[in-house]
Amino acid sequence: MSLVLILSLCEGVFRLIAPKSPLGTTYGKIVYKNSDGFRDREFVIPKPADVFRITILGDSFTWGIGLDLSEAAPKQLEKLLAGELINKRIEVMNASIPGYNTVDEFLLLKQKGIKYSPDMVVLIYNLNDIDYTQSLSGKSYDSKGKAINKFSKKKGVRAFVRWFEVRSKLAAFLVPRVGYSLHRIGLIKSAEFSFVEKMFQGYEDTNPGWLESKYALKAMAELCKKNNIVFVVSVYPLLVELDDYQGTRAHTVIRNYCNSIDVPVIDLLEVFKNRSGRSYWINFMDGHPNEKAHAIAAKALAVFLINRINRTASHGEMPASPAPGVVGRSGLPLRKN
Repeated sequence: MSLVLILSLCEGVFRLIAPKSPLGTTYGKIVYKNSDGFRDREFVIPKPADVFRITILGDSFTWGIGLDLSEAAPKQLEKLLAGELINKRIEVMNASIPGYNTVDEFLLLKQKGIKYSPDMVVLIYNLNDIDYTQSLSGKSYDSKGKAINKFSKKKGVRAFVRWFEVRSKLAAFLVPRVGYSLHRIGLIKSAEFSFVEKMFQGYEDTNPGWLESKYALKAMAELCKKNNIVFVVSVYPLLVELDDYQGTRAHTVIRNYCNSIDVPVIDLLEVFKNRSGRSYWINFMDGHPNEKAHAIAAKALAVFLINRINRTASHGEMPASPAPGVVGRSGLPLRKN
């Protein structure tokens, strides 16, 4: 039996067993959107006086690939925070959009998000947010695009490999796994065959994508400050090899930058590390977080945000730091932050 025939048979098998998303669904779960294109209900504008509104920005990790809306982190967070404030109802709006990066998320907040008058904006930062798409800063990078291409998954050798991945279910399954494994054991030095490694290596100031991401983070912080909105960043790990995670440096770079511009940051790696990454995948071919992962992220966010919500709702009055073991009205532990 020829190699071509074997590969063709394997491709056919993968096409049969690969999970599918019929039109209007995400892996069979019906997708509803509001008038602004957000995967959520309609929200009253202007915001009612008895509402504390939180807007969640992010990409497909937050949007809820393969999940019902209620299973995604923003809605789980809303449920966890219910009843936390005496005189106000907490609303959490899922304004995440699959495929968006930090620049896109800033523009979305500026053009659509501000009109909802959020009291708090939480950006759930995914490590692929450094994929360069446009220059928000107006800076012109090298004319031949070498700096952009070096870190892009859409240019150069990576683009050639990607061409096969988007056309073949077998290639989509094998390339990232084999490439990542061979890179880890040192058989190949290039990160071109591992989307994960390419992201981990992209947090350098020679990468236009990271430079633009930093610019967008600062622009978001300034926009929120101008509109008296609390701005928080949450860093989401890639759900791969969490028991021996290779992306800790990237997380440190993001946290350090947020600290440098006075933006509170929670690193979700702390609640996922030393676990089996694949156990949190939505299915065997897709590394987007499943309902269990969304629940873990939502709980960590709720614990981190409770004090800030109470301070903001009380017009900036700083309460005494909570004693160990003290819980909020929602039953979640208060923390000193």
